[in-house]
Amino acid sequence: MIALLAARPLRPRSLASLRRGHNLLLSGDHCQIALGPADLKTRGTFDVVWPARLFDALQKYLAVYRPRLLNGAVADSLWMTNDGSVLKQSSMQRLIARATGIYPYLFRDCVLPRLPSTILITLRWSPPCLVIPAYGLANATISTPRAFAPVESTRQL
Repeated sequence: MIALLAARPLRPRSLASLRRGHNLLLSGDHCQIALGPADLKTRGTFDVVWPARLFDALQKYLAVYRPRLLNGAVADSLWMTNDGSVLKQSSMQRLIARATGIYPYLFRDCVLPRLPSTILITLRWSPPCLVIPAYGLANATISTPRAFAPVESTRQL
């Protein structure tokens, strides 16, 4: 779950809503995350391939661990608790925070490292501003960049 967040920084609600055959589509040697309007805050769509590096772990979870957690119960939710019930978003957030020291929303903030203010102070930009598209975020497109206005400095490089 944590590795998936690092590779595909979904909102906690979207991560908790992953369900086999609904928005988590397994096909042969890959898996597609296909989030629809009901799964997203923006009510749009977001389709992304499950990270290849994590596919073997997903298969093992689905084949070995998830059936043990279900203990004979039937559910399409991806994330389950020890007692076989669906893992709620609030519980998932607490588990991730306990394991990592940060809440799931912060994974989204780490998609693109923010430029430290020291870099903005020490560099002079030849274009009027530096534009960093917010790739990887469900509510961002190539046309919604983050722009940083240039900062004049008296410091020399």
